Amino acid sequence: MTPDNTKLRLLLPDTTPGAVPLVLAVVLTALWVWLHRDRFRPFTRPGILAAVILRATVGFAALSAWVETVQHIVVLATPLPLPLPCLLGAAGLELVHWLYSVELQSVPTRAGRILVGLRAALVLLLALMLCQPILIRSVERKIDRHVAVLLDDSASMRVSDGKLPARDCLRLAEAAGVADVTRPVAFDRLTDDIRDARQQLQSVSDSLAPLAGAAPETLAGQMNQVKTAAAVVDRVLETVRRVRTATGAAQSAKAPEINDALHRRLAPMVKTLQEEADSRLPEARKHLDTAAAAKDAGQIAATLRQALDALAQTVTALQPVEADLAACDAELDQALYAALPAETRQAVDGIAAAPRFDLAVKTLTADHRDAAGSRAGSLLQRLTDDYGVRAYTFAATPAETSVDKLARGSAPDAAAESDTARNSSTDLTAALQKVMNDIPSDQLAGVLLLSDGRHNGRTAPDEIVRRLGKLKVPVCTVLFGNASHPPLDAAIANVDAPDLIYEGDRFAAHVDVKVEGVAGIEIPVQLISDGKIVDSQTVKVDSEVGRQQVVLADTPGTSGFHEYKIVIPPQPGEVSVTNNEYRLPVAVTRDKTQVLLIDRRPRWEFRYLKNLFAGRDSSVRLQYVLLHPDRTDDQPVPPAVGASVSRSAEACEATALPVGAEEWLKFDVIILGDVDPKELGTGTQETLTRFVSERGGMLVAIAGTAFMPHAYAGMPLTDLLPVTFNRVSRPLTGGPEDSYRFVLTQEGGEHVVMQLSGNAEESQRVWNALPAMYWRHPILDTKPGASVLAYACPVDPPAFLKSAGDNEVPSEGTLNNRRRFERANALVVAQHYAAGRILFSAVDQSWRLRYRSGDTYHHRFWGQILRWGTADKLLYGSGGVRIGTDKARYQPREPVRVRVRLATPDCRPIAGANVTAIILTGDRQPVARRKLAGASAATGLYETTVPDLAEGTYKVEIETDANTGNAPLPTAGFAVARDLSAETTWLAPDRELPGRIATATGGVIVAPPRIDDVLSKFGPPSLVQNERRQYDLWNSWLLLLAIAGVAIAEWALRKKVSLP
Repeated sequence: MTPDNTKLRLLLPDTTPGAVPLVLAVVLTALWVWLHRDRFRPFTRPGILAAVILRATVGFAALSAWVETVQHIVVLATPLPLPLPCLLGAAGLELVHWLYSVELQSVPTRAGRILVGLRAALVLLLALMLCQPILIRSVERKIDRHVAVLLDDSASMRVSDGKLPARDCLRLAEAAGVADVTRPVAFDRLTDDIRDARQQLQSVSDSLAPLAGAAPETLAGQMNQVKTAAAVVDRVLETVRRVRTATGAAQSAKAPEINDALHRRLAPMVKTLQEEADSRLPEARKHLDTAAAAKDAGQIAATLRQALDALAQTVTALQPVEADLAACDAELDQALYAALPAETRQAVDGIAAAPRFDLAVKTLTADHRDAAGSRAGSLLQRLTDDYGVRAYTFAATPAETSVDKLARGSAPDAAAESDTARNSSTDLTAALQKVMNDIPSDQLAGVLLLSDGRHNGRTAPDEIVRRLGKLKVPVCTVLFGNASHPPLDAAIANVDAPDLIYEGDRFAAHVDVKVEGVAGIEIPVQLISDGKIVDSQTVKVDSEVGRQQVVLADTPGTSGFHEYKIVIPPQPGEVSVTNNEYRLPVAVTRDKTQVLLIDRRPRWEFRYLKNLFAGRDSSVRLQYVLLHPDRTDDQPVPPAVGASVSRSAEACEATALPVGAEEWLKFDVIILGDVDPKELGTGTQETLTRFVSERGGMLVAIAGTAFMPHAYAGMPLTDLLPVTFNRVSRPLTGGPEDSYRFVLTQEGGEHVVMQLSGNAEESQRVWNALPAMYWRHPILDTKPGASVLAYACPVDPPAFLKSAGDNEVPSEGTLNNRRRFERANALVVAQHYAAGRILFSAVDQSWRLRYRSGDTYHHRFWGQILRWGTADKLLYGSGGVRIGTDKARYQPREPVRVRVRLATPDCRPIAGANVTAIILTGDRQPVARRKLAGASAATGLYETTVPDLAEGTYKVEIETDANTGNAPLPTAGFAVARDLSAETTWLAPDRELPGRIATATGGVIVAPPRIDDVLSKFGPPSLVQNERRQYDLWNSWLLLLAIAGVAIAEWALRKKVSLP
């Protein structure tokens, strides 16, 4: 039972004053005591019974009155009906009195009365416990609030903004507390006030305009809107009067900076503001009051139109005032700057040369002046006077810093310049999370963020900003940097280049170049190899902030590791040159993908694949075998030449299958078409199983009408294929349906094999554009663990296959039906099998990807298949020993994965060997030595990881006790190159993110000169919170001790007077 619903009345109504139950309880208690006196003792049995009933009734009433009295102090939370404890208490008291009358004959009167008192007290305490009294008190708790100060000390805050206009330098000097830089009038603030006033009036006019022409019956319910508009007009009127006063004071001021030209410009503004404040705005206010009080719809509409006319005239009149105030601001800045002493002017000019971080510290700790021109102390001092302040610096990670040190104007200990891991990114999410972890939400008054607004951490701050908004914790940003005059900087923003190419191929790097702070020049971008410029492009800079892409290319001469550098020569006045150069190592290998293509007849799928791999794809060395080629009667049968990787690149046509298992196992990918299983034989099928499971190769099986896969049921190849099917002894010239659509599954849309474009939407569009197909090989189901990448969708699909709407979530039943259908009608299925991979295609029409697009998408599709199938290929070595890394280019501190595969001369894996990898620098200095662990005994694969390698080029050598025949131990290569950091690429401030944060949390975004504006956003320095505290009296030790004490005292007294 909750305390709120246990205040029950037993005798009196709820409206009874609190003193009445108390008086009633006292009277009934006195009556109950009087009824127990000796003189009120009947002698007849009926009389005795009536007396008992009367006394019990009075006792029950007295206890009920006391219960009602007590409920003004405590809550009775008993689950029992409240009359029951009262009834039990009354009955218990009557029993106590009866025992007293019986024992009175054998105990002294005084002892008997004490026994009665103790027993009555015990009964009342037990009845009280049954009522379960709870004391609830409201306690006020003062909460002192804190402001968190976040100082961004990332790399972009360590740059200066270079040469700024004099006006911007004056503003920064004023914010940083440079002596003798104080404007007599803050025209910029007055400009903002008039702009806000004009916008508010325009908003009011827009909201009232529909009412002026509304139907009479709807106007009655819109009067609150009119009253709201009147309140806005009052605020605007106050603003206009304040600006009028300030401009009038400026007009009459004798400051030397306010010259005759300014006086002449101020005069008409003062007159306009005077007219608006004295006439037009009060007139509009009067019309709104009349409209709000009117009852007649016609009168309401008429007065609203008059108010709208007056407001429109005011909005029109304030627009030139706003422009003139801005012009006055610019003229005053010029006059003030010209009047500065030489030493002060030099200090003002030097403000722009200060790093943003140092400027942020000065802005936070410098003395500011109030509206009257008096010194008001620094913002940090005013914050610490009113709030608790906790200061943090942050970049990639946040760290708390000393407020006292910050208050003395000393920059907190920031990240070292060499600590690129910390200052090479800005993680605002982590900083805000640190604040919320350190300061309880009810004590957090706000967050003051001093930053350039850049965030490039892994997690967007949207979620934590929403939490701060719900808690009403404002995040106020002081934005450093000048977006209209960004610092001069040219940078390499992004590089898209392969880390591995094949010997003889052209290396191409797509380079995004960013240029800020300069326009109308040309900047060269160079590709350098071995100290020589091998390619160069020129970027024409048309605007102060721009991004262009150039392509730099070269053809490396030999295989091995080549290190290129992309360089932008430093520009005069550039604030940072660390982002002008990027090292770009690339591995050049002659080890191309060895592909074996086998088919029975020259069907279209075979022809297009042969042409693709034999001539179009330079990364592939092809051997193809057509078991039954088309020949004329007079054409002689060519000699049997087995397919082999040892044949020359030009001799790609073979007339026979590879001879011996070793030749099969030397290929990387085998594409098996519609081949008769009798021509393969059981032994070859077993070799194919070894090829996949032990060698780690990829088998691609393409269905056909004659044999693949239905003729292989029950044969060794069946275990390899990722689908199940029926054995059929005849050709399957007809498909399960007349026509169908080729549709990707959800997994297929994300799988690398089906990616035809770098853009997922474009890739999906290409697949959706395929024409209807008319044949496919039927299957029974897809094996567990296999991934269905595409399925045959009926032209008229069932409901569970149709796409759900944007806001519709498919049911679990719909999803299950869809998955079952996709697996039973799969077209493309991929599966990992031991060390290798399998791809099955139930359709032999991938050449349809050439429809209206040439061989672009057909080539890309099969290129993706080969990349997926050879992703684990080890590039270096031959025969029984191969070595490689999972990438050729790594970022600093990224773990390098080294893998080695050991095999006997007949390609059988070697397990249990001791293998050690030695990591050497480019000049062959060892930096790490790692023992490799056996990853898979079935494949002879060993691997290890090497962490924390510095930037540079490395080689990997191995030592092993395995017997690999005469095969030499190969050497692998890789490089560690720094990642391009967005932190040092874009140096212009970003206002968009801080603006969104301010909107979501109720904060504000200001420039350094307006830093004082944030104070009004943080609310009161302390809060008084009322807390309800509950004390369970019935379950307290005090009550238990009282019951125990009374019971023990009663027992001791009984023993003393010799009662049993």
